[in-house]
Amino acid sequence: MFDVESDRTSASGIPVTGGQSGIWLAQQIEPDSSAYNIVFALDLHGDIDLDRLGGAVRQAVEEAGCLHVSVVGEHGRARQIPRAASVDVPVLDLRDAAAPEDAAAAWIAADRDRPADLAHGPLFAQELLRLADDRVWWYQRYHHILIDGMGVALVTRRAGELYTLGEQAPAPKDWAPARLVAADEATAPPSSTPRTAPGGARGWPTGPSPYVSSSAPPRSWRAACGAPSNCPRRTSSRCTPPPATRACARPAS
Repeated sequence: MFDVESDRTSASGIPVTGGQSGIWLAQQIEPDSSAYNIVFALDLHGDIDLDRLGGAVRQAVEEAGCLHVSVVGEHGRARQIPRAASVDVPVLDLRDAAAPEDAAAAWIAADRDRPADLAHGPLFAQELLRLADDRVWWYQRYHHILIDGMGVALVTRRAGELYTLGEQAPAPKDWAPARLVAADEATAPPSSTPRTAPGGARGWPTGPSPYVSSSAPPRSWRAACGAPSNCPRRTSSRCTPPPATRACARPAS
């Protein structure tokens, strides 16, 4: 759950990282663009408890404090403003569609192209698309200014822990925005060194998101949560992220 820290948060919010600043500037140039939306769908098969899954997704997203911000301009510079946004996890039942997978893909394509309002948010969305009695796509959309591919992997893995282990799940990681900004500043080069643009933000991996390549899909919940008998079976993933940059990717242990 996100926490507003008095030492780094003021009425004008929290600074952004170098990578976030570049994304914010690019979005100002094309405010109606959806190019920085990260979209990911996890294909789950098996006896899936939708209420339990929705609760696990909701808690995992609520714990990721860096998702609960808006980004505004102040004197020509971007600032993060903490916002306590509710996390809705609606269910879209497509079982009666003539081609449920095609209907789900069309719905995702439409949502993916939704422009984001950085100043007002929310900058994320979750949806459970029910394709069959034993098949669900967990759909996630985030603006890239909040999170990168590694961050999406961590949110997904956390939801798997919560679904499988419930109250026995380990304590959440520290996703506080101020801590992530402090970590970014700690890895900053000398002030004379220019900051890089999105896709090569200082202090972050410059390679593609781990979800980009179908040859290296994210780990299944069976592998991640350590209790195979209780995990839905993941068979595939789909993702269309922009280049990776550092925003909300590595919570503290």
